Amino acid sequence: MQLDKAVEADGLQRFIQEFALLAQIQHPNVARIFRQDFSVAHAYIAMEYFPQGDLRARMKTGTITPEMAISYIKQIAAGLSAIHDVGIVHRDMKPDNLMFRQDGSLAIADFGVAKQTVMKITDTGDGDIVGTPYYLSPEQALGEQVDARCDIYSLGVLAFELLTGRKPYHASSAQELLRMHVQDPVPLLPPEHASLQAVMESMMAKNREQRYPSARTLLDDLARMGL
Repeated sequence: MQLDKAVEADGLQRFIQEFALLAQIQHPNVARIFRQDFSVAHAYIAMEYFPQGDLRARMKTGTITPEMAISYIKQIAAGLSAIHDVGIVHRDMKPDNLMFRQDGSLAIADFGVAKQTVMKITDTGDGDIVGTPYYLSPEQALGEQVDARCDIYSLGVLAFELLTGRKPYHASSAQELLRMHVQDPVPLLPPEHASLQAVMESMMAKNREQRYPSARTLLDDLARMGL
């Protein structure tokens, strides 16, 4: 996070306070923060190294089985529960921010607390969308204040992708994609995953009041299903 004139004092204070909280978390599904400090022009953190890369790279291999997908969803939910318990909302859940340890476990990293809350969205003109928030919650798309339930929505988008190999929403423009997040129904899972449709609906509900109230309730629901 570059410290220039655009960074307000309260934003810097939030950076300090929230990473201090994260550094206290000792959870197998949350990246370990070793140090936060400042240089002349930057604030920075020292975080553990992940030798096995990120979930995005793993997804590109096409080797994720349904059992692995469920395991990853549960690990991410457990990590979210830990950071939500200390009052942190990640706000940028996506495969690139989920890292594999040497033992194969997943850990949440690249916390949204260090990011601008307004994402840059750019159309390239040839059908690609650079910086498009495929995992953005409806309330983020609308510019509303967020809470932990925005991370649960993003996990729902990621869960759909893990189970099906495709994102739930596709559009030719950033504006249309944002509209789909806000208005379009949750797409149906394929028949082999139909038993998880209710779970998907509860993660990706457009109205956050209809979502799982916490990552822990999602885990409890999966446990009741024997997953």
